[in-house]
Amino acid sequence: MAVNLVITPREGAFDLAAIRHRLDSQPDTLADLYWPGAYIIAGFPSGVPHVYRKRQTDPTRFPIGVLVFLDELKILVNQEESGAEEMRSAMDFVRWLWARFTCSIREDGFADLTDEVRERGVDALYPAHVRTMPLPWDGTLIRIGFFRELDHGDGSDFSLEERRAATVGPDEEALASYLESGHVYRTVDQVARDMLVDDPDEAPLGPLRLLTDGTYVWPSDLPYYVRRYHVRLPPAFAIHARSAGFRVPDTVDLGRLSMIE
Repeated sequence: MAVNLVITPREGAFDLAAIRHRLDSQPDTLADLYWPGAYIIAGFPSGVPHVYRKRQTDPTRFPIGVLVFLDELKILVNQEESGAEEMRSAMDFVRWLWARFTCSIREDGFADLTDEVRERGVDALYPAHVRTMPLPWDGTLIRIGFFRELDHGDGSDFSLEERRAATVGPDEEALASYLESGHVYRTVDQVARDMLVDDPDEAPLGPLRLLTDGTYVWPSDLPYYVRRYHVRLPPAFAIHARSAGFRVPDTVDLGRLSMIE
């Protein structure tokens, strides 16, 4: 079991914009719906919709996961009740904090751990099985856009209604174009339809394919929903695409890719 951590800057204050960007870039992490300074690390990218719905259903309770509370002068990483996958992702985040800022680390309410971290590294704060395991999504494509309402959707994913918006989103056209330019990972014997109209059978969108950029995988109707309904994409994907200049790699080794079904 890992202990809860209190991380404080040794000089000045934390750059909260940089820290939020780092957390938003983690595909298993959700900015809390109700607490502006809180993030929830779910451990798996597929766990984010579950966390979202749990918070919507009962705003008075945080779901199980690593809870990160941000303040310019203090960051709390509450993880002692978390599973190995959530702790593994949190360990990467604490590593990044330690490398990015000059800070002190102590167990919440107890001993100062700064000297131990200097000598043995951040990993020493975590159980051996957590230190040696890969991130849960290493080696697999991260799924986005398999909304619950779709014929090819995933019942545990977000719904289209949850993700649609009334206004154009940031970089919307660039993101839609990025999605359209993905490499064909798999063809599906199915026709995509607009599931937000009264009669989807009257609104075919064309043959369905699964597209990829080598990191993420998505259904070929996703750019349509982004443009037509301003569907919001996961922040981690938007950051990933933006960091690539909204350009999918020219070549992707499709043979080495796998996808969690």
